[in-house]
Amino acid sequence: MYNDKHKEMLGKMHILLVDDDLQLRNVIRVTLESVGYVCSEAGDGQEARRFLEGEQGVGLIVTDHQMPQMTGLDLLRWVRSNASTSHVPVLLYSGNLTEELRKLAQEAGVHAVLAKPFPLEDLLSLVSQLTSCSH
Repeated sequence: MYNDKHKEMLGKMHILLVDDDLQLRNVIRVTLESVGYVCSEAGDGQEARRFLEGEQGVGLIVTDHQMPQMTGLDLLRWVRSNASTSHVPVLLYSGNLTEELRKLAQEAGVHAVLAKPFPLEDLLSLVSQLTSCSH
């Protein structure tokens, strides 16, 4: 499904992965890098915010919701309120995805929501859709 031609089309799309679960973050990073994306990582929303304040080339943010310091929803709200990041698509995932969280995320401007655990193919498909829209 994701062949060399697909990798060429991706170029060097930069994705910021935000999750306090290092093991899951590594799995997602390896998966995305295997099809040609360039990934940076943050362990929570505060770390992601600091990274984004100094980095202008992020094309997508993939974030967990439940994290210490700053949740994924709080990060999403900050991203939307910041002029330099307000255009960046955000994919939010959660192990406790409720209709309330989904609604709050949509109101805050999320582009996609995923319930954990999720098949990596579903993540790749969403990431592909979101990155093709942001070019």
